[in-house]
Amino acid sequence: MNLFIFNFKNMSMTNIPHLTKRFLLCGTFICVCLFLEDIRPILQPHQITLGKNPVLFWTDKISALPSYDILFLGDSRTLCGIDPIQIEKQLPGVQALNFAFSGGGLNPELYQLAQEKIRPGPGNRMVVLGITPQSLTKHALDNHHYHDLQKKQEWWWMRTLHLYGLHGIFEPFKLPLLVNTLKLMLSGKEVPKSFQEFHPGGWLALWAIPPQPGRNIAIYDQKFVNNPILPELEEALFAQTKEWHKKGWQIISFRPPAEPDLIHLEMVKSHFNEQKFIQKFQEAGGVWLNFTSGTYHTYDGDHLEKKSAIQFSQDLSRPLAELFKEHDALRAKN
Repeated sequence: MNLFIFNFKNMSMTNIPHLTKRFLLCGTFICVCLFLEDIRPILQPHQITLGKNPVLFWTDKISALPSYDILFLGDSRTLCGIDPIQIEKQLPGVQALNFAFSGGGLNPELYQLAQEKIRPGPGNRMVVLGITPQSLTKHALDNHHYHDLQKKQEWWWMRTLHLYGLHGIFEPFKLPLLVNTLKLMLSGKEVPKSFQEFHPGGWLALWAIPPQPGRNIAIYDQKFVNNPILPELEEALFAQTKEWHKKGWQIISFRPPAEPDLIHLEMVKSHFNEQKFIQKFQEAGGVWLNFTSGTYHTYDGDHLEKKSAIQFSQDLSRPLAELFKEHDALRAKN
């Protein structure tokens, strides 16, 4: 008979058989995982992730094949504000991709990457640009988010993909958020929850309970300090518009909606001359669409919340569909 003795005095497990040790360690590990999974949403409910696996979302986006008729480019306002499924509903058979990134720039590198996602061969093609002052700045020129995703090694992607659940459980608790949550709980106030939902087609939906529409406005007071709009990026955009226009592509631009106070502060601090930009863009062959920011609700002052993003995508998709069909009809005549 294989007997073992647990030494309670010294809390020693040296006499426990090796197999039993493994079972005890596995059981402890599972209990810790379950405990963290249960307690994290209570103590740190700052962000809840839903929808498509984020790793698959980003890998599918950066490695998308050249199979798209319509491409959306821009920064996080375009990333979170445009659901390409809405334009696909207006144009059956057409494939659309939201190829925007957080902090993304509108610059030659991104234009080249975008071209690689466009379907080759005959037919109508459309590139839709979400114009913000930030997307034309020095910092945006680095395309940091895209390069950060691209530089991840294959082993990192595979590890994160297959161990995504554990990765979320063992993500470090952020002390400031934890302290703030405990303060709110003790005061009886509602603890804010932020949601991010990853969708096929490259759209990242955001919303919060309760809403926090003024959260990001103060950031723009310093956002353009030592980070001006670069005139050469504006000129590069006009030159690229001319080049794509010569190919027979349609180039559409718009200003992604945000809180009116934020838009005003952004214009003042960035010195963006929107009217001059629109004029030169149209002279290059582009089409500018106007939307009213106050019509839609934001998640944080800066990005549309989910329901408004869907509404805006529907509002945007109608004129895009009309332009697409008109261009198709014109091509058929010629």
